[in-house]
Amino acid sequence: MRWIELAAILALVGLILSSVPIYDEGSLSGLVSVRAGGMNLSIPTGLLDLLLVLGLAGIAFDVVMFYLYYRGYSALKGLGTEFRTPSNLSLLAVVGGVLIGIGFPLLLLALVQLASCITPGLPVPSSCVSPVGALLLGGLALLAVGAILLLVGIIGVMIGLWRLGTRYSSSLLKAAAIMLIFPFLNIIASILILVETHRLLGRLRGPVDPLTIGAL
Repeated sequence: MRWIELAAILALVGLILSSVPIYDEGSLSGLVSVRAGGMNLSIPTGLLDLLLVLGLAGIAFDVVMFYLYYRGYSALKGLGTEFRTPSNLSLLAVVGGVLIGIGFPLLLLALVQLASCITPGLPVPSSCVSPVGALLLGGLALLAVGAILLLVGIIGVMIGLWRLGTRYSSSLLKAAAIMLIFPFLNIIASILILVETHRLLGRLRGPVDPLTIGAL
């Protein structure tokens, strides 16, 4: 249970940090022009660096968070087999997060190389696309596979929270399981998980059976 409480704390911290602006206009100065579909698109050169830092930080938070859920559900397997599936699926989320963490920089690197090759205001020549094709396809493939595994892992976490709520008659954990996948509502879900797991830990620190002690 402590692992799930830590996962909720980490998720809450990550969500709060992601909503705080950590850049200024100067960090986005300089433009790269890309012509696509008959239109010129100007991209701030500092934006790619900002996306890389924020993206990798968010991915790192998610990987650690899902690992904590995995540890929590693994400990709860001693209470019943219903937590075996959430444990295995949350581990898939860890793998998915790692794949995304590799694919995301590869994709940005391909975009940076492409941007440095093109001439502003002109169509993108094929000589610019060919060298970055492998990076681009590799990054997209890793992102696609990672996203699928991550989605499956999130579903596993939701199932685990629902079953945990069923075991301890907690409607708050069941509500958090439903809200966890929705943007903005996942903040409320993390708060509910944190509050309820803290309450359950306090209740279970009383006289309990040995199996329950091992799951704390």
